[in-house]
Amino acid sequence: LQKMSGASVSVSVAFIDNDVRKLFEFNTMDTEARIGALAKLKTAGLRTSALICPVIPYITDAIPFIDILAPHTDKIWIYGLSMLNRADQSWQNFEGILKKHFPGLKEQIETVVFSKDDSYWTNVRNDLIELQKDRQLNLSIHL
Repeated sequence: LQKMSGASVSVSVAFIDNDVRKLFEFNTMDTEARIGALAKLKTAGLRTSALICPVIPYITDAIPFIDILAPHTDKIWIYGLSMLNRADQSWQNFEGILKKHFPGLKEQIETVVFSKDDSYWTNVRNDLIELQKDRQLNLSIHL
């Protein structure tokens, strides 16, 4: 990769807690391994980026994730969880996980996921914009 002109590497991450990651992304690489790979690639002089996706309301906290990723990345994209409608298979699968593992948060998460204008998204977006300005980070915020 170092010999390739303009080469860059990006990884996606969604969960700091690997037990939670396994609920939503079973059979995927540990978050620590992904971040470790970014660190090695950045040290080797490659351009690196990360995608924090999906930000799941009340489960994913993007700011601590950014703190972990920032030293190893040139850019970080942040996308919130979005669903089209409750009849979609994706929502049905997701809802099943929420009912089983996060029953106390299911209704709150559902409300936010199906409303792009929910104050949850506004608050997180504003916090991320403030963090971006304060720390001069290259963030692409899509919440």
